[in-house]
Amino acid sequence: MIKIETKRLSIGSKNKIDNLTEEILIQYSKDTFDKGNMYFVAEFITEENCFVVYEYEENDDNVLKINLSELPENTNVNSILRKYDSTFILDEEDTELINSKINEIVESVLKEQNNILNEYRKEEHVYIVTERINESVFLKDITEDLGEEIEEVDFPEELLEYAFEGKKFKYINEKYELID
Repeated sequence: MIKIETKRLSIGSKNKIDNLTEEILIQYSKDTFDKGNMYFVAEFITEENCFVVYEYEENDDNVLKINLSELPENTNVNSILRKYDSTFILDEEDTELINSKINEIVESVLKEQNNILNEYRKEEHVYIVTERINESVFLKDITEDLGEEIEEVDFPEELLEYAFEGKKFKYINEKYELID
């Protein structure tokens, strides 16, 4: 839903942020319905020169594609818009408030994710790759074999080419090293 430009978020953390953000947007649109329908700018599609915008109506929401020329000049991703007399108006106060809430969510989820990763990473432990999806590497600790795996978001870029199912890495001096 929202565009977060960082490799440091796991797929699960990104989904959690999206879900929590969606809950906030739905509730906020209900709380401010007296101002009219709320529109949340989710992303920009360069090839089409348009924004993906979520429209929050009283009991429904819709996904719209709106051409850049139809929106206020200073519209950005994560902007809140209202529509008056068929014209979109940037609601700067609501945009600032919603962005503040989104940032709080991101910080909280990132902190939680990092705490989990720090607990999972253990010096001298051997980890096996259970899956790789693009740059996401899923590891299982086979030294302690607790049966759980984790998505490692700080996997070294120079080792990605070796990170395929079944490959083993040792965690030494707070970094992963390929082992045979």
